[in-house]
Amino acid sequence: MGNILNQDRDAAVAELEAAYQLMEGALLVEGYRYIVTDDPKIDLDDYPDFLSSLRSEGNRVTLTIYSGNSETSVYSDLQSNIRFRFIHDVVHLENNLGFSFDDEMKVAQIMFAEFEAIGVKLSDIASRILTAETAGMNLYAKRHNSFPINQAAFIDSCLNKGQNVAVIVKH
Repeated sequence: MGNILNQDRDAAVAELEAAYQLMEGALLVEGYRYIVTDDPKIDLDDYPDFLSSLRSEGNRVTLTIYSGNSETSVYSDLQSNIRFRFIHDVVHLENNLGFSFDDEMKVAQIMFAEFEAIGVKLSDIASRILTAETAGMNLYAKRHNSFPINQAAFIDSCLNKGQNVAVIVKH
């Protein structure tokens, strides 16, 4: 694995944030919209609840994106984390994928393909962060019955120790 320098991680995060902004723009053009909520009572990690939260008007689909627990994300600002969640949820929706580990792995792979389709080739570190954000967090939640409290620390552990080791330790 080897240690990833903070500056290299930060550059990969900036790369992802730029990719998310491009993808968000493409999805908005396709007719997707989102509203943001910090209501902890909603459970968008349950696929049937996720589907029931969708709203359609004509050819527009509006998703509800949960903003809670964003303060410890690896991203530089709340909006970048919201963009990630929006793109991630659209991939779930378009491909009818639930939130199992296997489906999260498929979502990660599809996200990579979607980025390539709009001309974005992610670096190795950015790819590893995206994998940790999707499959890694899902594996962590399966083991600990919750997502990491400190998501950035979890991502750093995935980068430096590997996902299989990172999911063991509470973050």
